[in-house]
Amino acid sequence: MSKKLLFIFSILLCFEFANAATITSTGTGDWSSTTSWVGGAVPTINDDVIIATGSVITISSNVSAKSITINGTLLISGDQTVTTPAGNTLYVVINGTLGFGTVTNKNSITFPAGTNIAINSPGKIDDTGTCNNNVAIYIGTTKFAVCAGGGNSEYTFAELNNAGGTLQPNPTSSAPACVGNSLTFTADKTGAVGDAGALNWWWDIKPSGSASFTKYPDKQSVVSFASAILGTYDAKLTYTTTYSGNFYTSSKTISVTVNAKPIAPTITPSGATTFCAGGSVTLSSSAGTSYLWSTGATTQSIAVTASGSYTVQVANASGCLSSASVPTTVTVNAKPAAPTITPSGATTFCAGGSVTLSSTAGSSYLWSTGATTQSIAVTTSGTYTVQVTNAAGCLSLASAGTIVTVNPKPAVPTITPSGATTFCEGGNVTLTSTAGSSYLWSTGATTQSIAVTTSGSYTVQVTNAAGCLSLASAGTTVTVNPKPAAPTISTSGSTTFCEGGNVTLTSTAGSSYLWSTGATTQSIAVTTSGTYTVQVTNASGCLSLASAGTTVTVNPKPATPTISASGSTTFCEGDNITLTSTAGSSYLWSTGATTQSIVVTTSGNYTVQVASAFGCQSLASAATIVTVKPVLNLPTVFNTIQPTCVTPTGSISLSGLPSTTPTMPTWTIQQSGPIPRSYTGGTDPDPTIYTITGLSPGIYSFTVQYGDYCPVTINNVEIKASETNIWNGPTLGWSKGSAPTNTSTESIEFAEDYQSVGDLKGCSCKVDSGKKVTINSGNTLTITNGLIVDAAAGTSLTFEDDASLLQVDAATNSGNIIYKRDTAPVRRYDFTYWATPITNNAQPYTLHDLSPNTLLDKYESYDSVTGAWDISLNGTRVMVPAVGYAVRAPQFFSITVPAVYSAIFTGVPNNGDYTVPIYATKWSLIGNPYPSAIDAEEFITLNHNASPSVDVGALYFWTHNTPPSSTPSSTGTYDYTSNDYAVFSLSGGVSTGALLPDGSFGPPPTGKIAACQSFFMLASGSGVVKFTNEMRIGGDNNQFFKTAKKNTIEKNRIWLNLTNAKGAFKQVLVGYIEGASNAWDENFDAATMNSNSFIDFYSINDGKKLTIQGRALPFENTDVVLLGYKTTVAGEFTIAIDHVDGVFNNQAVYLEDKVTGIVTDLQTGNYTFTTAIGTFIDRFTISYIKKTLGTDDFENLAETIFVSVKDKNIKVTSSKEALKEVVVFDILGKMLYHKNKISNTELQISNLQSASQILLVKVILENGNSTSRKIVF
Repeated sequence: MSKKLLFIFSILLCFEFANAATITSTGTGDWSSTTSWVGGAVPTINDDVIIATGSVITISSNVSAKSITINGTLLISGDQTVTTPAGNTLYVVINGTLGFGTVTNKNSITFPAGTNIAINSPGKIDDTGTCNNNVAIYIGTTKFAVCAGGGNSEYTFAELNNAGGTLQPNPTSSAPACVGNSLTFTADKTGAVGDAGALNWWWDIKPSGSASFTKYPDKQSVVSFASAILGTYDAKLTYTTTYSGNFYTSSKTISVTVNAKPIAPTITPSGATTFCAGGSVTLSSSAGTSYLWSTGATTQSIAVTASGSYTVQVANASGCLSSASVPTTVTVNAKPAAPTITPSGATTFCAGGSVTLSSTAGSSYLWSTGATTQSIAVTTSGTYTVQVTNAAGCLSLASAGTIVTVNPKPAVPTITPSGATTFCEGGNVTLTSTAGSSYLWSTGATTQSIAVTTSGSYTVQVTNAAGCLSLASAGTTVTVNPKPAAPTISTSGSTTFCEGGNVTLTSTAGSSYLWSTGATTQSIAVTTSGTYTVQVTNASGCLSLASAGTTVTVNPKPATPTISASGSTTFCEGDNITLTSTAGSSYLWSTGATTQSIVVTTSGNYTVQVASAFGCQSLASAATIVTVKPVLNLPTVFNTIQPTCVTPTGSISLSGLPSTTPTMPTWTIQQSGPIPRSYTGGTDPDPTIYTITGLSPGIYSFTVQYGDYCPVTINNVEIKASETNIWNGPTLGWSKGSAPTNTSTESIEFAEDYQSVGDLKGCSCKVDSGKKVTINSGNTLTITNGLIVDAAAGTSLTFEDDASLLQVDAATNSGNIIYKRDTAPVRRYDFTYWATPITNNAQPYTLHDLSPNTLLDKYESYDSVTGAWDISLNGTRVMVPAVGYAVRAPQFFSITVPAVYSAIFTGVPNNGDYTVPIYATKWSLIGNPYPSAIDAEEFITLNHNASPSVDVGALYFWTHNTPPSSTPSSTGTYDYTSNDYAVFSLSGGVSTGALLPDGSFGPPPTGKIAACQSFFMLASGSGVVKFTNEMRIGGDNNQFFKTAKKNTIEKNRIWLNLTNAKGAFKQVLVGYIEGASNAWDENFDAATMNSNSFIDFYSINDGKKLTIQGRALPFENTDVVLLGYKTTVAGEFTIAIDHVDGVFNNQAVYLEDKVTGIVTDLQTGNYTFTTAIGTFIDRFTISYIKKTLGTDDFENLAETIFVSVKDKNIKVTSSKEALKEVVVFDILGKMLYHKNKISNTELQISNLQSASQILLVKVILENGNSTSRKIVF
């Protein structure tokens, strides 16, 4: 017995050793060779295999391994297989190269199903050798990757290299984690995601203290724990997908340890914690791994110099932060303010003076002199400061220094004369003092020098820079002798004469003479104009004053005159010019004229002479040349074409233009006015006629120029704007007699205040300064071009709720409108999806402007990239056209009683094209950017037909219904209504069941998207979705969801409601529609959003849960549609037809309950059933033939109908029942042929007008059963 146990234990030891073995390659060789591996052991099925860096190993036969890591090169020669232990997932990690040999069509490797391949760059699968679609990697039976070409594989080697291998989870966490803090696990992945729509993932997490893992919902990327507890969290992330339909899964587990926090630290001060300013104390924390002070410091100790309460936190080795320490209070007493010194007087004075300096008050004093009194007396120069102490004993800083200066007196000055101190009357001498800062003469003068003209004795005193006055200088004596009397001048004759004459001037007697000319004789002869004087001297040599001046005038000849012209000397025939001479006493022109100016009308050379007052004549002036040019004839304007809305510019034709010649072959026309231009013509067969186009409205002038002729101008040519219908107030009304109704030729102008009473239509619209215009509810203003609202104060254009502004062209608008929009009744916690119809660049319109009283964090937009709501705190985000926003009702709204919220938008109305980026498989919240409704079908169709095409898909509109009552109603009704999304696609719309006052349910959205409305769409691909004016419609703007326009394509639809007696409601639509197919159609089908809090109701197709399902034409009464539902409340529910259209107006609709076996014709009555809480995806079906036939008969009905094609003839045969009706459709659902009342078992269809294509033939038998056949015609 003991030997057996020992043998079993030995086997287990060997098994454990085999499982744990890691085999590493060495050098180059074959996998099966012992020389290829370290230790000589060839890897077995339980070994982890490493292909070492630099090593090249070849697999030339089937091999086994638990895992394979390629750091070097692994080559595959031939078609080989790798096996691994049962239940083990083979991991292949490629850090180096996985290559393939050169055996023709014999190079592949097959890994076990579920193998995980990780490719870490620069690692790769080599595709540079022998490369075709037979060089391949298989995972299980799936041909997963090929070297090149398709080969029915999932990927090429290059695609797999780029993807990084197979799908692999990459979980992360917010570690390190501490007790009480939040802990977050985040999902991510690498590698190829597999088949479209197959990717899925989930978390299994075992929190600390838990004995088992908890599975979280599929596709929940982030799992958070608000307050982590001590211990270890194990988190397993699993990703699944399919490759070519084969299931694939990969998991990875991470663990996070939640660590304890350290205890609160203590603080130790280095000394007293109360001290004077300028001191400090060091605070030290008890030990920790790291530190965080209340000051932000991170050292163990801090030096504190300011009063305050100080705390510290410490972290342990795990990075967990403690709570704060007990505060340590530091008190820093302030120093007293530096004192100031007040002097008793000036601090600068002369020697012998003094000044008292006094300090401001303090507890004690210390002067720079050592004195300790409040005041000191100062008699010597110096700088004096003082310090004071306060009651706390703190010494202040020294006061600002007070400078005291004691100046000495200056020396006695001396006087220096500038010359002799004895001189004649009229002379002077300058007496100058030696230098000082200021001066005081015995005359009272205060300058350094004085000019002395009278006899006397003169002294001076000086002051220095300090203002001290010296003793007086020695006296200086000055003597002044008198002058002789001023002489007189006598003349020999007249002192005024012509140039060339003279006169003699003679002085009265004196000892000597001095004339103003410099002459020294008693008489002088004068020949030039001037004023002449003379002085004489007496016996003392003193010079007299000058005599009175004698004026002599010698008259010159006048200067040669010049001629000035009143304008150009070259002018047109019929004009004239005035020539004017410079001034003279008289004039003589070359024409004989004697006036100063002459008027010239003919060509010629003109001169003039002038005479002075003395009768002397000048030389002739330079000649002025005058040229007179001929004038062109004035052309005639004819055939004026005025602008319209369609053609915004006008044109004119001119006749009578110059006839050109070979030497002057062209003329020009200069256009002035709103659009200045220049035209050159004259080369046409008739050069005298010319048409000018492209003239914007305004007043124009046209100047014709030709050669040397004078140009002519045609003035005041008016191009009128399209006809304007002006509102002149209630008394005068419209200028055209009735309201504007023409968008092509009739513009609208409001010259007075206006209230609309109906729709208005015009080419354009203008609101004049200060006028107030209101477009009332339900009215539409339609214009082709732009809108202008004058910017002056008091001007307004207001659109009341449900009013519309519809514009045809993408014109630019100017000026703000006021656009009002009322919500459906909402409660405080209700969100409304908004879009802006305006743009305001001057004062950007924000979410806060939209609803100022909404709670600050209830303004949101939707981030399509992250798939999350983005909060705009306090609504500061500017609203962008075509982007949707969610804003909650004002905070003062009731939480139970709904009320209407009225929003006001102010700005320039949006017009023209707008685009919004969308992202593949991502939800986008977008909105109507216009102040008018848009057609939802046009929106979907135009984007589908765009290049590149964008499939918008279904549109999801958020609605508001009453929330569940806190207490059941007495009747038990309306307890379970909830918010939900109303949905619209090309198939139609479904309602959310808002209960109306009459007891009916609110209508579905069926085609009109009102102004300011935003909505969700799920993008099928990346690109941009576009809004254009083509989508805009007038009216239909009074609620978010409208009655559909008349169908332009065939639609046969049923709306089914799932309800209970307490108000739960969900609607589903199934339609047979032209253009739809029986597969998923992006623009016809709509998935349920499962946003109803209580129930969900949907049809099922291809595994998708659909709130709207479009199906292909022709309608077949043998079709069956599966219905499913989900409920969070148990009890009785009812399925009923809400309404129908098309074929269903006369078609039975059978609902089969597969649980009870009951079949009900919903056209004749509703079906009520009982359900538990849960999801039921296969309980109900709807069909259109009641199962009264045997099961085999019903299922084999199609086998009795035969349809064949030969030589473009279609033959339809029924082997049992007679034919009643046959219809032929193309694949788009368009009807090509219809034959009724056949009453025969065979039908021949000849001469069908159709190209070669696939056709659908619908056959209806006399017993009412129908089926369809697909044929190639």
